[in-house]
Amino acid sequence: MGRSIPIAVRIAEKFDLPLEAVSGVPRLTVTGDRQALVENHRGILIYCRERIEIDGGGIKLIICGDKMELAAMSRQEILIKGRIISAELI
Repeated sequence: MGRSIPIAVRIAEKFDLPLEAVSGVPRLTVTGDRQALVENHRGILIYCRERIEIDGGGIKLIICGDKMELAAMSRQEILIKGRIISAELI
């Protein structure tokens, strides 16, 4: 039997929308090694200057770096500045 397609995927395809716009999954945009923007987050789990862990619902986003700081945070977005070394989704 074939797998059923989740409704969020069907809506995104039907209306030609990015999947993250309808599914609530986090979206990470890294600019060079100096800035990271996380959209669709559900809060910060761990914060220090070398490691930031972000709740993305069913996904945890771990950003490692040096001298990182929260430049801005809203209910939808987190902007991190500093030296970004790695990003990992778990």
